[in-house]
Amino acid sequence: MIGHRPGVALAGVVVAVGLTVAGCAEPGPDTSPSVSAPAVPSVIELDAVLARAMSASVEERCGAIEGDGTDYELIDRHPKVPVFAHTVVAVRLKSSSRVWGRVQTTIDGDPLPAPGEVPFVFEGTSWKVQRDWICAMVAALGHSSRDC
Repeated sequence: MIGHRPGVALAGVVVAVGLTVAGCAEPGPDTSPSVSAPAVPSVIELDAVLARAMSASVEERCGAIEGDGTDYELIDRHPKVPVFAHTVVAVRLKSSSRVWGRVQTTIDGDPLPAPGEVPFVFEGTSWKVQRDWICAMVAALGHSSRDC
């Protein structure tokens, strides 16, 4: 839930997710048999993944968004857009390979009144921000990406 400024908050999330994730190809998926389900990630782990996914640096975003190797053509940061910051404050298990990170968001340093949620998936050997969430952010603003 984003609060009283859903359009502004949504725009900031998409803009903050930023920009172009390109050249993130990693070695192919891990095809080794899985012995057990992944451990539920901590708040600190998910916060680090979300921070990487929201980074302006293509290199930092590599491996933080579901579907490594795809070229996300999202939205470039506009200099007049407010600065959004997201902090994971809780983790909710959805399944053995899916969790929700409850996030507190600030806009230019002012906290939104209610927390939101970001879905994460376990892919290969690590937790990543769910691609569909990123694509929904792009679509909500009337934009598209060939990878969505």
